[in-house]
Amino acid sequence: MDEGILATLILDKDMVVTDKPCTGATLIAQFPEGYFALTITDGGKCALGFEGAQPVSIDVRDLLDLVKLKTDHMLQ
Repeated sequence: MDEGILATLILDKDMVVTDKPCTGATLIAQFPEGYFALTITDGGKCALGFEGAQPVSIDVRDLLDLVKLKTDHMLQ
């Protein structure tokens, strides 16, 4: 088995780049207040933040748990 991760990059609703083995993935998005970057490594770590600010690092599973907790809380 490849030690990388499989990533699918969806550029918009009409275009998908198929699954390819890789060692990480980076998303950079431009917002009015600056660029936002999200990086995921094959070790399951995630770093994210806005341009010029200190990035935040978190385990991907912990990030998903936080999102689920927030979503569950909003539904109550």
